[in-house]
Amino acid sequence: MFSKETIKLLGFVSLVTLFTGLFLSSTDFIHTPVNRISDFITIAGHWFVVLIGIWGLFYILSINKYVFAVTFPLINIISAILAYFRYTINAVLTTMLVDASLNNDMQTSADLITPGLIIFILFILLISIIFVIYRFKKIIIRRPFIQLGFALLFFGVFMQIPRFKRPVSERIPFNIYFVTKNYYHEKEIISADRPGLSDGIICPSADDSLTVIFIIGESLRADHLGINGYHRNT
Repeated sequence: MFSKETIKLLGFVSLVTLFTGLFLSSTDFIHTPVNRISDFITIAGHWFVVLIGIWGLFYILSINKYVFAVTFPLINIISAILAYFRYTINAVLTTMLVDASLNNDMQTSADLITPGLIIFILFILLISIIFVIYRFKKIIIRRPFIQLGFALLFFGVFMQIPRFKRPVSERIPFNIYFVTKNYYHEKEIISADRPGLSDGIICPSADDSLTVIFIIGESLRADHLGINGYHRNT
């Protein structure tokens, strides 16, 4: 039988999970095409799985009010930025996007800051602060280590199930961690020593020369060409 304090804590975690799920994580599914009722059920199922993951994460963070006060607003602010661009231009966080963000010039980055983005971030931050204040004043945890152990067990088992981990790791807010992790892993691979391209290459005869064709492929959206009316001279 759960105590009143535990029930209140679980209710609080469910409330902050629903807030993040509705305003932030749901943007990952807005642009998904829905042609039949089965498509809607599938999308709703994926969103519900993401909610379970968020619930487990916030359960862990809420055990300590100081940890929650730092991490909850921070996670929601970063998620708000991702959600805004996911909704407005359908931009998905990838390792290439992380690399472009870290190596971008200030003018290009400044062009992305719009009044809509600022208002949305401030709204998410305000609600997050209200939840933090409520956590400090209203939530009491009698046995924090037991709660933490149960929360870690729940979240750990959940994230070990491949059917759940994959859709969760690709969605807001979990993609903040997993995409960043993949980015630094790719940087390690790129910086690793690799054999020269000429190793083992033999021409048919001493008089022949070797011709190498190196092709670089790069994607380009038609609506981002100056010739098609894009405002920048691309």
